[in-house]
Amino acid sequence: MKLFIALLIILCAIAIIAFVLMQARTRQAAYRKRRVMTPNEVEFFGRITRALPGMHVCPQVAMHALIEPTSTNSKARLVDFRRISQKVVDYTIFDSQWEVIAIIELDDRTHLVSRDVIRDGFTSAAGIRTLRYQSRSKPAESQIAADISAIRAVAAAPAPRGA
Repeated sequence: MKLFIALLIILCAIAIIAFVLMQARTRQAAYRKRRVMTPNEVEFFGRITRALPGMHVCPQVAMHALIEPTSTNSKARLVDFRRISQKVVDYTIFDSQWEVIAIIELDDRTHLVSRDVIRDGFTSAAGIRTLRYQSRSKPAESQIAADISAIRAVAAAPAPRGA
């Protein structure tokens, strides 16, 4: 009798485990649509696009779409990729040929300077300049245009001799 009860308990446990595993496989993933930008970011996007006619402004670009690790060591390259793989930049500015001109970040109270310095180091190492503006004191369109113009002028300047 004890053997029968033990077998019955084991069979019930197996049935429960099988049921749970089948439910996990057939469960539909639950997702919902999400806004790409906050209303504040949408307003700033409009400001940037008006300031930079003829350029492409793309919001919420994955950092790994803009830069890639260059280490020849595969483990180091993987570590470097993981550092950027989950990061997104607020706005990427491209010229008419889709070459990256700069990244623009709109910083609010949630931004930590120590983390921002590290992020900017990643993009700077790849030759991409990051402009940071404070959300509470966003620049005028003329200032954005002047800042991007200055970046383009530096990029177009000939390299110093002996460099």
